[in-house]
Amino acid sequence: MKYISSQPHSYKLVGNIQQVQQKIKSAIDTWEDAAVARECMFDVVADIAFIVDQSSSIRSKNFQLVRDFLENTIGGLDVGEGKIKIAVVLYSDFPRADVSFNTFDDKTDILRYISSMPYGRGKTYTGAALKFAKEHVFTKARGSRRDQHVQQVAVVITDGKSTDEVARAAAALRRSGITIFALGIKDTEEDDLREIASYPYKKFVFNVEDFDKLNSLSNILTKTLYVFTHSFLNDCISYDEFDDMKNFTKQWLEAFEVGNNHVRFGLVKFASSATTAFRLHDYNTKADIEKAVNALIMEGGGTRTDLGLREMIPLFEEAVRTREEKVRKLLIVITDGESRGTEESVEVPAKLLRTEQNVTIYAIGVKDASEPELELISGSPQRTFYVKNYDFLDEIKKDIITEICSFEGETFDYWHMFILCVCTVT
Repeated sequence: MKYISSQPHSYKLVGNIQQVQQKIKSAIDTWEDAAVARECMFDVVADIAFIVDQSSSIRSKNFQLVRDFLENTIGGLDVGEGKIKIAVVLYSDFPRADVSFNTFDDKTDILRYISSMPYGRGKTYTGAALKFAKEHVFTKARGSRRDQHVQQVAVVITDGKSTDEVARAAAALRRSGITIFALGIKDTEEDDLREIASYPYKKFVFNVEDFDKLNSLSNILTKTLYVFTHSFLNDCISYDEFDDMKNFTKQWLEAFEVGNNHVRFGLVKFASSATTAFRLHDYNTKADIEKAVNALIMEGGGTRTDLGLREMIPLFEEAVRTREEKVRKLLIVITDGESRGTEESVEVPAKLLRTEQNVTIYAIGVKDASEPELELISGSPQRTFYVKNYDFLDEIKKDIITEICSFEGETFDYWHMFILCVCTVT
């Protein structure tokens, strides 16, 4: 993961072109794998969809430069069966996918298509293109290997502000487990790219000031895609990943006002069994809660999410008895695998919590978590989130907090928030 946390890969190309080229070269040369000069021919498996703006503002001459950029970028990837698969979505007024993940296995065929890729006309409906990609490209029918836990990546290339609303479509795509790189050309504003891209933006946002400078980013994007996807090859949970989960848990304390008269936190951990780490009334300060989270230890065993959910039922009942005021009840579930060897579906205790105790559940899946099971827990795709690895929990934190704080309905005096997290060594 040291590559992911290295120098930022967000570039604004301005000034003397020779100086810019030298700056890019210096950035590349500082990487430990700088000996790999052009092609990233490594053991990497990923599904990468290029979502390409072909609106009228680009113009035919500049679209040829986009073709050149894609040829150079894809040319540096190890494309083939059991390796990297490529899809291409073109969009203006309407999106279309001439190339799905199961259209071509041979890189030569993909590059042949790119060289003659049609240029269209129309406006820039980026939001519709992202929605189309989620529903019609990143699917098993179109060759996506998501169910095999293969990393899913989208690279959006656009030259201007979207005609339609893009933030909601981008958030839905990210929530479904797709990592998004956003590459802006010419008149694209950084803030617009940030609405699209995954977090942190310095790793997923690229920007060039003109089309003739686009190819300067080809090697960088190719290397970035390799580094990013390569980091997901090892799916065994580690102590570092467990620390990432604990850090993510502690970050919730910074988002809310913690205290007996404000938001109260509790935590339950589960592996082959469920254990209450601390109740809502055990700690009333951020410092005490943070200390309790730091003290969590990993345990051996399975992933009994069902038992963790069952543990929550009496805890929320107990919490209600400690306050007579109207209290909003929230449960954040974090798991990295599908619940197995269970006595009942996770849907049973989850539904009891949602319907009988009025608990709002947010389900967060990491690595090998089952997305259908996550939705059974939360009861809504809007409250279901997925990332491929623990390092990227930060990527969805803003989306979750926004979803929580955009609640409309009954007014509550206080909030009760429990975090249910996996603590198993696999």
